[in-house]
Order: sequence, then structure tokens, then C-alpha cells
Amino acid sequence: MFGTVSSSILNMEPLPNLNRVYAMVITEERHREIASGKDDKTEAMAFAVQIKVRNKEKTEVCRHCG
Repeated sequence: MFGTVSSSILNMEPLPNLNRVYAMVITEERHREIASGKDDKTEAMAFAVQIKVRNKEKTEVCRHCG
């Protein structure tokens, strides 16, 4: 899951201290959360658009005169 980050850390000369490693892992984790959050919002928006299109297809009847 964090293969890229671990490779980056192991390739650093000299190896970073634990605080720096922790910061790098947290940064990667936040990037992944943001990326996955965008996908969820896109799917939700597509669903909302689909519902609106379906509602427009229905014929509306005047409530006053029928």
C-alpha cells in the first residue's frame, strides 16, 4: 500500500529520522484519502444527475386543473 513511500525512504542518504518518516507516511495517507474522496463525490454527482433526468422524463400534471 505504501510501497512508493517506503522505497523513497530507503533510498534516502542518510536515512531520515523517525519524525520525518512519520510525516512522509502521513502525507501519503492524506493524498490517498483525498483521491478516494474525489471518486466518491463523482459517483454521487452522477447519481444525482441521473435522478434529475429521470424526474424530467415524467410528464407533470397541473395540480390546479389536472
